[in-house]
Amino acid sequence: MKRPALRLAIVILVAIFAGASMIGIVRSYSRIPEGDDWLGYLGFYADLLDGKYSAWFTQFNGHRPVLPRILYWLDIRYFGGRLVFLITANLVILCGIIAILIAYLRRLTVDLSTQIALGATICITGVSWLQFTNLTIGFDGAQWFTAVLLPLTAFYCLARAQEQPHFFWFALIAGVASAWTMANGVIVMPALTLLALGIRLKSAHVAILAVAGILTIGVYFNLGSGEHRPVIQIYLARLAGNPAAAVQFALGFLGNPIFCIVAYPLALAQYVFLLMTGVGPVSRPSDGSMLDDYQTAFLIGLHVSQIAGAAFIAAALMIGRRWLASEREPVRGALLAFLFFMIATAVACAAARLQVFGVGGSAQRQFTTAGMFAWTALILLGAPSISARGALAILACVTLVLLPSQMLPIFGLRGVAAEHQAMEQALQAIFRGADDPAILKALGADPDVLRRLRGTKVSIFADAP
Repeated sequence: MKRPALRLAIVILVAIFAGASMIGIVRSYSRIPEGDDWLGYLGFYADLLDGKYSAWFTQFNGHRPVLPRILYWLDIRYFGGRLVFLITANLVILCGIIAILIAYLRRLTVDLSTQIALGATICITGVSWLQFTNLTIGFDGAQWFTAVLLPLTAFYCLARAQEQPHFFWFALIAGVASAWTMANGVIVMPALTLLALGIRLKSAHVAILAVAGILTIGVYFNLGSGEHRPVIQIYLARLAGNPAAAVQFALGFLGNPIFCIVAYPLALAQYVFLLMTGVGPVSRPSDGSMLDDYQTAFLIGLHVSQIAGAAFIAAALMIGRRWLASEREPVRGALLAFLFFMIATAVACAAARLQVFGVGGSAQRQFTTAGMFAWTALILLGAPSISARGALAILACVTLVLLPSQMLPIFGLRGVAAEHQAMEQALQAIFRGADDPAILKALGADPDVLRRLRGTKVSIFADAP
């Protein structure tokens, strides 16, 4: 195949992946909040209406998502709380993640053919439907996408600061801001300090990062000083209480995309086999049915993801050791910092979620975004030594692995319309004054938030007769 034709094929491939995800987002869209939307999205706005402006900094699920809350507020205040603005803003942030990864790539290799192939790999992993939870649920996406974009930007800017000192201040701003996305963001400033030492930045810059990191962490945890026990103390106790399970969870978190790639095809094969053999009714493979109907597929996927997570850490350690023994090229150092930030994130997530969801909780789809970009960064670390042919091979492999799930938005999602109809019926019942627990459960609605917003013109309540 001639080079222009090959490049056209790559562009078409990226367009197919992006188009499929957009179709899935449109088909999955509902204006009706559900699950954590009620407390974290509508409940937050209800607190502001009640004059509780401290709600901007209060903890939710172990995080202080100040920056995502700006998007929540804008969506409700100026866009009617229909979630359209929020999902659109998340997609813009996702484009920012892809753009910053391509910026890394362009600094790592000057070979245009390699840049095109690896750039396409970044694009298709970035829009992969495996992370559909964060693509379609505005509340989750706002947190996870900002929690990836800001650290990536901070590390990249610090690497550029060696040549252009003004980038240091961008790194500082992005590093401090990272703490106000998700709780793992507090790790970014210490990581920036270590990276500054590793790439031998000026002592003054190292000192500024260290002081800013101490102040950021101090402010972050001081906000929780009135809580029953400091969060950090609780997390450390959980890790120490069950270290083996914590390690399994962290490994599964890092290998989360691999779980999706392995477990769901196995479950689908089992589903087809049961249909062909006529063995009783069985639900289609989905996030909700995996543990109940496809336990074997789930466990195989979980173990494979843990093995993949261990391989990820081993690769990061090996590359890190070589980098320390070399000339310590700054951009590769920045990507390494991001890898170890993700490893620390996996450990933090184990401390926060293990007790609630168990080891299997590492397979939750909202974690896929972090794992997907961690693996993408690992691939990019090899860019300087990857030939154009090798980059095409990587693109082909990633495409073959991700393409089946990417067809789901087009040929799957058959139950979405029925789910939306059931949610609409539950909402209409709520508008008529129903407080039946079964109806509230259908939406994941919080009774207190419902009571406070009923009769207002906030979000969906503006549609009440």
